[in-house]
Amino acid sequence: MDDPFPTILFDLGEKMPGIKLYIGIWLGLVIATVMEVVVRSLPGTASLIVLIISLIAAAKATAIALYYQHLRYDGIRLSALPIAAVIGIVFLAVSAAMTISMGM
Repeated sequence: MDDPFPTILFDLGEKMPGIKLYIGIWLGLVIATVMEVVVRSLPGTASLIVLIISLIAAAKATAIALYYQHLRYDGIRLSALPIAAVIGIVFLAVSAAMTISMGM
């Protein structure tokens, strides 16, 4: 044990992405955030604006879960849970927006 750190801690395997992919995803998230701000300033019904922003937010959440939380490299069962949660949150947000727009 000459090595102070076991090599298993540093062997992340061939599956892990490089820094260029992470920077590209980060830039995509920044662009998606700008799109959300632009959509908010567009004319339209509250339901439509909430729907569009929710879809953009769901895409961002999926990208974060898949790449920054490394779910893309895990099994499908583990990856499906957060994606199902994002779909549920979008459904609830759209339902709430439609309820508010109907004046209930």
